[in-house]
Amino acid sequence: MQLTANQVLQRHYLGFAEGFVMVYDTTRPESLDVLMYLKKDIDRNKDKKEVSILVLGNRTGPDEVNSLENTVSKAANWCAREKIRHFEVNAMDRPTLYEPFIFLTTRLNPVQNKTTFPQLSTLSKLTQKNNRSDAM
Repeated sequence: MQLTANQVLQRHYLGFAEGFVMVYDTTRPESLDVLMYLKKDIDRNKDKKEVSILVLGNRTGPDEVNSLENTVSKAANWCAREKIRHFEVNAMDRPTLYEPFIFLTTRLNPVQNKTTFPQLSTLSKLTQKNNRSDAM
């Protein structure tokens, strides 16, 4: 199913999503326009919840260089204004997809800093120390 600017995402989809991967065709500037419309719809309906958004420009093969550069630079500028990450990828070249999806997964599952719970080694030392003092 192809989504056009006249269609909108169903509101119930927005309530469950923690992140969005938005893809446009670098050879079709109108596909970027659809993403801009969808981003506004996401912002209106995300229920004050923080969501991660990733924009992927899919390069499918040799294209008209001027059209490609204009679309990609327009997308990069729009992403900078919206404070979202933009990546150029080729869906048929798997290694180009690694960086964007690693970025997204680290945003969705951030590395935890130090825990407030005592470390196991510290806890076992305290238990051993308490056992020795009880034995005396």
